[in-house]
Amino acid sequence: MSEAKKPNRAVVVLLVLLLVAALAAIGVLVWYILRDTDDDAALEPGEEIGYAMDSVVVLEPQEISVPAGAGEIALLYRNNAASEDGLNFDCYIGNSLDNAYDMFLAIYADPEFTDRIFLSKLVRPGEGFEHITLDKSLEPGDHEVYVAMTLVDRDENGRQVIVDQAIFTMDFSVG
Repeated sequence: MSEAKKPNRAVVVLLVLLLVAALAAIGVLVWYILRDTDDDAALEPGEEIGYAMDSVVVLEPQEISVPAGAGEIALLYRNNAASEDGLNFDCYIGNSLDNAYDMFLAIYADPEFTDRIFLSKLVRPGEGFEHITLDKSLEPGDHEVYVAMTLVDRDENGRQVIVDQAIFTMDFSVG
């Protein structure tokens, strides 16, 4: 072969390295897409949600059924909660006996669900809260807060998984 037709060794090595890097990137992308997605709703080992020790049996429900996901979640609450200090609220919110699963609550101060002000532990059906203490206080006045009620079960491996969720608002008054 003539000198002009021989491939330059450096170019061949560079092309091989680029090919290997491209194949590695594709492999990582395929692994990321195909990895076990059944665990997306499960908690990491050791991150189990415990049960709320301050929940009480709820006796005077204002129940509303709201379509959520594949079924319905029975909501058990009174819309108004009141506080003198913006931190400790007298309220009525619980897990209806009509729900088959334990639940936890996350309450947010904003409709984008970025400013979480309360996160409960698990509450069994028929139990709820008459008093909650927020993680940070609200200013005096009336506030519409956003409540995510999440039902939780265990999968075949015993891990906690989200079954369903309902989002609703409550009025929190401070002052």
